[in-house]
Amino acid sequence: MSLGKKSRSQTEKWRKHVYKRDRHECLACRVWTSGQMGNDQLSMQHRIGRGMGGSALYDKTAAGLITFCIWHNVQETSDAKFRALCVQMGWSVPRWVAAQRWPIECVPVRYHDGWYYLVDTDRVPVDRRTAEERMAEIYGPDYF
Repeated sequence: MSLGKKSRSQTEKWRKHVYKRDRHECLACRVWTSGQMGNDQLSMQHRIGRGMGGSALYDKTAAGLITFCIWHNVQETSDAKFRALCVQMGWSVPRWVAAQRWPIECVPVRYHDGWYYLVDTDRVPVDRRTAEERMAEIYGPDYF
């Protein structure tokens, strides 16, 4: 099996778990679909994108995946301002972060109701101050 097929297979394995963890909502706009009604408006987004060399490493855990609507999934790769927001919110993680010393689970993610660490299929709440301190530690003091 090629790496691409293996990567897609691993990602597909996590899809229902990631959608459930993210409450079947796009993290950016909260477009929602019921699990029973299908998820055709939703897509999974790699926090470290496939084009950045990260997907094969992080397809083995749900912590490397988040739920976006189709529109925001496209925007993340095509709009520099939205990409910067995605990094600020923890939705996207530059490859150099993981290449240094930060496992993907150590980068907090902003949901509409607060900050969380993603630990496989669970969201572990973290207070705003701790999340902001961690992001500043990762990205430097000019992060905010």
